[in-house]
Amino acid sequence: MNRLKLTGLAFVLLICGCFGSAAETTVNGTLTYDGQPMENVLLTFYSAEDPDAKKLIASGLTNASGEFTLTRDEVEEPSIAVGSYLVTLTEGEVPAKVAASEEPLAEQTYLVSLAHRPLPVVYSRHVDTPLKVEVVGGKSVYSLEIHK
Repeated sequence: MNRLKLTGLAFVLLICGCFGSAAETTVNGTLTYDGQPMENVLLTFYSAEDPDAKKLIASGLTNASGEFTLTRDEVEEPSIAVGSYLVTLTEGEVPAKVAASEEPLAEQTYLVSLAHRPLPVVYSRHVDTPLKVEVVGGKSVYSLEIHK
């Protein structure tokens, strides 16, 4: 190859490398319901730019303090692209200890013991949820508040 072709190829690769991937950031935060932390809630982030795609982007499970860290499911990395997201809220998995219990109503008893249940239905589907987050570069902590 001559020098001009190599320079052109390098330029194309540079442009594709710079513009082909979006900036990413780590997203941590808290989920509260009328100011109180929500435990064992699965937050799922979907692209707001293409809500019909139903493509899961990232998810995170809240702990007892309502804290979560998002992880991209396909690569299990704690990062997400900068952009607009629709957020759904669903019940997290019942802890293994509860699921293994021989008590007939152990799972239901566990779910009832969690504060602010049942979760408001409006947050269960990405096409209906009013919860939207704008993930921006340089910001990694987000406080999400829901109400009845």
